[in-house]
Amino acid sequence: MARPRPIRLVHLSDLHLTASDEDSRSEPRLFGKLQGMNATFRALLREEPVQSADWILVTGDVTDRGDREAWEVFWAAVGEAGLKRRVRLVPGNHDVCHLGAPRIGERSRLMGEDLERMRAGVCLGRPRKQTLFPWVEFLEPGRLALIGLDSNNAGNGNGVVNAIGRIGNRQTRRLVRLLRQPEVAACPAKILLMHHSPNLPRARRGAEHYGPLSRWGHEVPDVDRVTLRHLCALGGVRLIAHGHLHRSDDRELDGVRIVGAPASTEPKPGTSGVYRVYGYEVRGATGRIHVTPIDLHPRP
Repeated sequence: MARPRPIRLVHLSDLHLTASDEDSRSEPRLFGKLQGMNATFRALLREEPVQSADWILVTGDVTDRGDREAWEVFWAAVGEAGLKRRVRLVPGNHDVCHLGAPRIGERSRLMGEDLERMRAGVCLGRPRKQTLFPWVEFLEPGRLALIGLDSNNAGNGNGVVNAIGRIGNRQTRRLVRLLRQPEVAACPAKILLMHHSPNLPRARRGAEHYGPLSRWGHEVPDVDRVTLRHLCALGGVRLIAHGHLHRSDDRELDGVRIVGAPASTEPKPGTSGVYRVYGYEVRGATGRIHVTPIDLHPRP
């Protein structure tokens, strides 16, 4: 029997696209706010590793402020690059959560408005069922299943708690049922997409880690993330792909590979024109996934 062809994927994250090409990103940098995300994204889509990928995965913060105009920039760019049918994504906290401080009594209304705005943005290019989490799609039947999870805090938050993740009991129960479906269980390669990291490393010898304040401001609650990792290990999920932290991160925990992509439209630290993405390749019929960091030099 002929060996099945490799399935190639590229992982982008934290694009922070804006309504206008001249707008700055809302998050400050030491020497000023980052600009040019839209142009950089368009240039990244023209790069050969992206153009030749079977699928492009985006793990949230597609937009900087969740506005429809920025979603239109995203879908127009992938359409012009001929990649619209190959893009799969989950939202990030910037796509879902209002960045201002809600007034007393406004939170419920704003939560609904923010979630519907995100759904409308996703639905400009993907079916509405992919805003109902968790969802599963077989990118290649019998070989590769993609699972989308919403790890955001599910609605309006202020600037202090906006970045904190949450999965919740309802999503967890649905994920259990999804992983038990015979077609999903039988698929040898399963990749789960989420925005937040399911594990922020604590201090350990020779490894980069996060301090208590950073962990509090960005972490998914203990029960949520530990349960998720165990479910993935038991359910045969081989890779969890995430973003949110704006830095490269690749490790294995509980038998599951966890890869965090940096902000794709932000240059690598110490460079002015190098941008990192991750490439995944599913080889053979066993479902093994090979991970490769890819440095790109796009020219807007």
